[in-house]
Amino acid sequence: MDCVFCKIIAKKEKAYVVYEDKYTIAILDKNPFTEGHTVIMPKKHYSTIFDVSEEDLERIIVLAQKLIKFYKKEFHCEGANILHASGDFAGQSVPHFHIHLVPRYKTDNYRNLWYRERNQCINNFLVYGRITTSKYYKKALGIKSNKGDQAAANKASNKKQQNQSA
Repeated sequence: MDCVFCKIIAKKEKAYVVYEDKYTIAILDKNPFTEGHTVIMPKKHYSTIFDVSEEDLERIIVLAQKLIKFYKKEFHCEGANILHASGDFAGQSVPHFHIHLVPRYKTDNYRNLWYRERNQCINNFLVYGRITTSKYYKKALGIKSNKGDQAAANKASNKKQQNQSA
């Protein structure tokens, strides 16, 4: 298993998981452009958009819409980019189908996200905490109860990781 996203899905690599269900997972990008920059992918490994099932593609785009609506309410973003690259010639860096959901703000100063340096000042630990403790979080993403709430489990794990690295 060389795919970093498959390792994250298998819990062999750490990530800030903001949503997870049986079919999909959404994590904060480790080098975000803006606050809330999220990578959404199917749990099943597909290399590119040419391979992904219609069902998984639909799940991913519906989740992107739920997340951006939540981010608009929580972070007050004013727009969004949904970015994707399939294949080496398109600039795909991880060979596991995924999309980038990038909340946009008047102050972010990005026009073309593909060719800019990413914002090194964003602390994903703080962003993750803000997302998962928001009073709107569960309702916005359709999370019904705390039982099996992967985000709550990840929050405890990430807090432990943060304390260990301090």
